[in-house]
Amino acid sequence: MKASHLIIALAAIAMALPTAAQQKRASSRPSQTEWMKGVREYKYDMLIQEVELTKDQQTQFLPLYQKMEEEIMKANKEVRDLEAKITNSKGEVSDLEYGLAAEAMANASAVAAKIEADYFKQFAQILSKRQLFLLKRAEMRFTKSIISKSSRKKQ
Repeated sequence: MKASHLIIALAAIAMALPTAAQQKRASSRPSQTEWMKGVREYKYDMLIQEVELTKDQQTQFLPLYQKMEEEIMKANKEVRDLEAKITNSKGEVSDLEYGLAAEAMANASAVAAKIEADYFKQFAQILSKRQLFLLKRAEMRFTKSIISKSSRKKQ
């Protein structure tokens, strides 16, 4: 009788171990919000270093840069939401709705570029011409570094 209890207990422990290990892995991963916060911190640190921002420039520039990013993210989210609405529609989607969604998707980059151009004028009041150049270069380097880290992680 005791041997059967021992076998049942060992079987229960053996079945629980993979679940516990999986829960530990899942809990050790950062949430999407935490991950995005880390990416932003990495980006801002990179910008500060590569654009050679003084403390005074950091105080003026970073909140403005963050505001620009938020506006771009909001505009992109509106387009993604529209796309999802069309994609997940249970009913008939009209040609007009398809056309408006396609146009919004095609213009998303132009909308983001307009927002960026508007803020660029404000950045020019804080940064030197050289720093404006370094900013664009740093943004491209940041994007490349994120892509390369992502592709290395997948390998």
